[in-house]
Amino acid sequence: MVSSVASAPSSAAATITWVTNEPSTSLAEYGLTSALGSSTALNTALLPSHSVVVSGLTSSTTYYYRVRSKDAAGNEGVSPTGTFTTQAADTTAPSTAILCNTAACSALPYSAPVTVSLTCADDMSGCSATRYCTDAANTCTPATAYSPASKPVVSASGTSY
Repeated sequence: MVSSVASAPSSAAATITWVTNEPSTSLAEYGLTSALGSSTALNTALLPSHSVVVSGLTSSTTYYYRVRSKDAAGNEGVSPTGTFTTQAADTTAPSTAILCNTAACSALPYSAPVTVSLTCADDMSGCSATRYCTDAANTCTPATAYSPASKPVVSASGTSY
């Protein structure tokens, strides 16, 4: 018996979870209509709690889905068809802030080294690839880029040490 079916969509994927009253296989069917048409790979491990990821989805789109599980004896449980809508794609650039000795870095160049604190915020995907440049020409080569985690000290000439 299949129960507690739930979906957690993102913009390009959805995690579908459910439970069965005895250890069973895991498979989710999905599609753009109630006819479905696609499925995840069958997980033959016999489990009472199930989780599958449907990937390669289009953002802001409604999908139909249902789950199937078979126990060791071959008895199959199938959920009713449900729907989920993927989230909108992240199209907003992250916001960043740079502070020099706890004040905005508006008076550059400084005559003495300053401690630079970097922050980054994004409402959807995070800031794992944000880089900041320290060269005076602002060319941001790999040698002059650093991540928020590196917390460099920057001199008046723009080099880090």
